[in-house]
Amino acid sequence: MNTKNLTFVLVLFIGLFTSCEYIDYDWDNDPPKNRRTVEQDYRELVENEFTFAQLTSSTSIKEGFLSFLAEDGIIFRGDFVIGKAFYEPQEPTSDILSWKPVFADISRSGDFGYTTGPFEIRTSEASVEPDGYGEYVSIWEGKPDGTWKVAFDLGIFYGNSGMSFPDIVFPDNFPLKVNIDWDKEKLRNELIEVDAFFGTISATENLKNAYDRFLAEDTRLLRNGSIPFATPEEVNMLVNDATQKPTFELVDADVSKIGDMGYTFGFTDLEGLRRPYLHIWKFKKFTGWRLALEMSFLPVTYST
Repeated sequence: MNTKNLTFVLVLFIGLFTSCEYIDYDWDNDPPKNRRTVEQDYRELVENEFTFAQLTSSTSIKEGFLSFLAEDGIIFRGDFVIGKAFYEPQEPTSDILSWKPVFADISRSGDFGYTTGPFEIRTSEASVEPDGYGEYVSIWEGKPDGTWKVAFDLGIFYGNSGMSFPDIVFPDNFPLKVNIDWDKEKLRNELIEVDAFFGTISATENLKNAYDRFLAEDTRLLRNGSIPFATPEEVNMLVNDATQKPTFELVDADVSKIGDMGYTFGFTDLEGLRRPYLHIWKFKKFTGWRLALEMSFLPVTYST
């Protein structure tokens, strides 16, 4: 068996066998029958993102982030750092950061999810036009006291696209909420293995092959210097020319308490340039872990 076929077999094994308890678990018929959906949790997640944005733009970046970051929440400032430890000694600046979510998703546990959308930054209130544009991703965790806190936040920059971004569209239907105590550390380790196999395929074959084997049907690819690749046509345009062979160095990972959603983050390395990446994963019944969102600083290359 050649190396490529062996890699495929290993990926298939991990993708299908990982978290096999989820394949056998009947998500929608677990008693009691009067379980509620995750709609209320989803709305709380989105409302907290809007409140976070409003507070930050009306006060200061420091106050906004200190109010909504988890105690161990991670941000990127040249390296991955604890956000509160970074902001607490800082003096507030005159920079004005504003943003809005245009997409959100949530675990069926109802206490783990993420939002993404465009942001603008101005260096002062006198700035009529933004001084910078970009896209953010915030990963949120619901706490036992009912509050939501940001566990991870990362952003990319791009030029003024001249686009008007749509308001967030809430799903028509929400799945039933699931409250099961799985072995979270086991699930986290399984996701780490999946992310490592994604990186192995990228480094030994190419990034396109890694995408082809792991991308979800509705994935979003976010690259520094470019507006989001959010539709299937946009994603295919990027993927089809992704012949680079970057390596992926994991820093850390986390999963929801029922293991249907998780994220991994670390650094890519391409031609000696080491830059951050974020992968958000969703577990799909019968197909295993699929990459729902990637944010990276890899160069954008595609045919026009």
